[in-house]
Parts: sequence; structure tokens; C-alpha cells
Amino acid sequence: MAPSPRLRLALIGLGRLGALRARILAFEQPRVELVAVCDTKPGADEWAAANLPSSVKFFADPEDCMRNGGAQAVLISTATATHAPLICFALDLDLVSTLAWPDPANADSNPACHV
Repeated sequence: MAPSPRLRLALIGLGRLGALRARILAFEQPRVELVAVCDTKPGADEWAAANLPSSVKFFADPEDCMRNGGAQAVLISTATATHAPLICFALDLDLVSTLAWPDPANADSNPACHV
């Protein structure tokens, strides 16, 4: 039986939880290929270079990451206030998008939840 193709995934957000997710995706998920990561904070590129495979591209701009990262899907692991615009942008690019930590308490007030 041929191996299943790996999902090419970009991760937006390398904060405390994002960094943990990046390591799990890069090293512990055989059906996922982490192809790109993104974070806007200074030093995030250095963290990515030291902790992730060299094949993972780093971006400081989420839109650039989604356009040019080579991903089929994006996992958003950022502050809640940034979720809606990032989801909408991913959908505009026909990327599968998911939130790492959706906040059901804010679902009714979040227009992205009603797409």
C-alpha cells in the first residue's frame, strides 16, 4: 500500500502554544508536512531556525506566508482578535483553515463564524 500524501501545512503564530504546536507538527505528525511558519514578533525567525527543520520557511507577514508558503492548509494560532481577518484571507486563497483554539464564547459576535 502506498503511503498517504502528507498535508502541507502553514502555522500562523509562534507564541507559547504556537511554538508547542510547531514542534509537534514538525516532528510528531507523519501525515503533516509543516512547510511554513509565521510570526510578527522580533526573534521569532531565530526561534524557528533553531527549533524547526531547515525546510520550514519563515515569514514575518501572515498574508505573505499564506500566499507563498506552499501550504494546502493553515493553522491559526494567534490572538483571538486576529482570527477573523486571517480566516477570511485563507478562505480567499482556497486554503483549508482552522483555528488552534476557537473561542465559542465569541462565536456569535465573530463574523467569520457565519461564513
